Amino acid sequence: MRITIIGAGFSGGVLATELMRHASQATELRLVGVADSFGRGVAYGESRAEHLLNVRACELGADPDDIDGFARWLNLGKRAERGYMPRLAYGEYLYSRLQDAIHESRADVRLHTQEAVAVERAGRRFRVLLADGREFDSDIVVLAVGSLPPQRLHGVGPRLLVDPAYIA
Repeated sequence: MRITIIGAGFSGGVLATELMRHASQATELRLVGVADSFGRGVAYGESRAEHLLNVRACELGADPDDIDGFARWLNLGKRAERGYMPRLAYGEYLYSRLQDAIHESRADVRLHTQEAVAVERAGRRFRVLLADGREFDSDIVVLAVGSLPPQRLHGVGPRLLVDPAYIA
């Protein structure tokens, strides 16, 4: 079975990690995304050091069967694990889990650091086209592209959009 996940941020990375842990040798898994965001996504990769998570470290394991996995990965003591850690640290934890799963998986795992520009139906399969012109077929395609940019507020005119005082 050939599975492609388009979007390698938080959702795509966590899904890929779980699929790799349970996949057989007959599984080909492709993860497509922007290189700097693999496993982390925008939420946990582009943060500043002072941006903290809004959930305690001891309650933020990426695996529901290992709820304190993040705190254990950080090697936190009992008091510290009840604290709120930087978003960047959580991004590193997610990336580490993804890398570990890649190295331990029996599946044929391929990472594509390109943007997917199209997915086309090709009979019972899908053809995925990448920005660099490469393409490949897949039996299953998962779109894990994250949140879309916010829409412009109704009533905000073009002059306000370019005013330096306006922050979208």
